[in-house]
Amino acid sequence: MQLLPRAFSKKHLLPLGLLVIVVVLIAVSIYLFVQNQRLSAGNREVEKYKAEVGVLYELPNETPTLATVTDKEKLKSQQFFQHAENGDKVLIFPVAKKAMLYRPSVKKLIEVAPFFATADALPEAQLTATSSTAAILPSSPAVLQQVTVTVLNGTSTTGLTKKLSPEIEKISPGLTVTKVDQAKKTPYVQTIVVDISGKHTESAKKIATSLGSQLLQNLPIGEQKPDTDILVILGQDKQ
Repeated sequence: MQLLPRAFSKKHLLPLGLLVIVVVLIAVSIYLFVQNQRLSAGNREVEKYKAEVGVLYELPNETPTLATVTDKEKLKSQQFFQHAENGDKVLIFPVAKKAMLYRPSVKKLIEVAPFFATADALPEAQLTATSSTAAILPSSPAVLQQVTVTVLNGTSTTGLTKKLSPEIEKISPGLTVTKVDQAKKTPYVQTIVVDISGKHTESAKKIATSLGSQLLQNLPIGEQKPDTDILVILGQDKQ
């Protein structure tokens, strides 16, 4: 019984087999190339936002996990995401146990919080991981127990908040600088501390003592009330 057409003899089988192998190898090569390109793009994006946030805040010496907020409404139950907008970036530093919420559209650091690893990752519909490491976000109740601090630069010296914010966090366990910005009016001759919430006087005293600054009862005229527990306005005495 003749299985092959006369025009297609057994001598054609070897070249056909080689052709199949070549096609498979090309397909595998293309797949690996695309995967590597995607990984490289993700790494470039991580470095890009790490550099941008590094201008605003002294970052830990490690490569963060990067994720993007894609459904802010489903994240509102977590304090960390109270002011999040779709498109915001989350940088997670697992070794330093810090998470940062950054808004690329205005190049502004929105939130900084302690990060506690848990087994629960957020659904992809709410947050999409950009880098290869899975995103685990600050959802522990311990985050709610932190004393949040806004640090404003009351001078014309660039980078003062970036320099001193990590030092302020070291003053007392639980202190977390969540916002940094420029003061509405300048210059401030001396650094001041205000217990905005009225519930963290001891922490405010510790900051004032450590910085050698004034502890005020009321917000300085002209400044906007922050949504944190304590306000620190750095003065010329810290230049």
